[in-house]
Amino acid sequence: MGDSYSSGRAFGTILVATGVALGILGLVWMIANARAGLLETGGFVLGLAFLSVLVVPMVLAGLFLWRRAAVEDQDTADVQERRRQLQSDEVFRHLLRMESHHAGELLAAAASRAEAGARESLLQARTALAQLEDAASRPVMEAAWLESAPMDRRDMRNVARCDDLLLAGLRRIRDAAAGGALDLSAARELVDLAHAAERQFALRQDLLLGGRSLPAVSPLRLLKGEQPDPAGTRPESLRPGAAVSLGPDDYLVVAHITYFAEGREWHALALRGEGGERRLQLEPGADTALFMEPVETGSPPGSTEESGTASVSVDGLEGGAEGIVVDYRRTRADGNLTGWWERWPEGERSYTGRRIGLSELKLWPAAVGPR
Repeated sequence: MGDSYSSGRAFGTILVATGVALGILGLVWMIANARAGLLETGGFVLGLAFLSVLVVPMVLAGLFLWRRAAVEDQDTADVQERRRQLQSDEVFRHLLRMESHHAGELLAAAASRAEAGARESLLQARTALAQLEDAASRPVMEAAWLESAPMDRRDMRNVARCDDLLLAGLRRIRDAAAGGALDLSAARELVDLAHAAERQFALRQDLLLGGRSLPAVSPLRLLKGEQPDPAGTRPESLRPGAAVSLGPDDYLVVAHITYFAEGREWHALALRGEGGERRLQLEPGADTALFMEPVETGSPPGSTEESGTASVSVDGLEGGAEGIVVDYRRTRADGNLTGWWERWPEGERSYTGRRIGLSELKLWPAAVGPR
């Protein structure tokens, strides 16, 4: 396939070069004969017409072959990339089947020694994992894969995030089931993790096969029909080294954090000022943000509004990291206070704060130069 495309480009080059050469030689020959008095005006015009009939189609044909070869080369590159993605998907689904099967066996063993209530929940989690294993076992036809919509870099990153969350969730189930006796609360948590894994896999397949890109703005913002200001600088576009002012206080952006969970992406800025550490939690396209300060480790008070597990990327002043699996919980307390709790591999972090309008912030995208 690639050889035929290269041959087409080479043949096009030969046609263009031959046509240009013939045109130049023909013009030089006619001009020389005209000056020598051997070629009359009518013969000169007739010679030009003859060269046009011969040279112009030859050059145009060569340019057409060039252009078609470039398009076909791009198509070939896209097909090869999709085949590499298919091979990568087959490897991942094989690993996913192994992890699901192993975790399911451990759940069955845990259910056999658990009490009645916990046993039922553990068996529900095992059923969910069996369904996930079955879904991952269904073969994907190469023809259907190649015909699916190509993915851009953002979609590929989101697929990788889904993979991270899937494997992390299954390994958490496996580790919990392999431990000691599980009570009803722990068993229900494993059911939630198993169902979350099913949703993550469905989302992953939608991205891979359906070409369903995730919205850049939250669905609730889309329902309201509000459009973000394209001319203004958005806080989520700030990178480490930028600065944020809120009232009389100035803060340096020391890290940009990107979260991905349940098909949704949001951002946070880690800030540092004279008053210490602060966190600015952002929803893309929203006109408000959470401005929070750290509190003692532990879940903030209030009722839980949202919780889950996210794949996190961190871009900091000293470097970056991707694919970090973080548990999170958002709470709402009296006084319109919002709490945010996270469990990172190194430990827990907790914040409380309030919602502010983005119009209250002043943004300085280049406060500090690159390091």
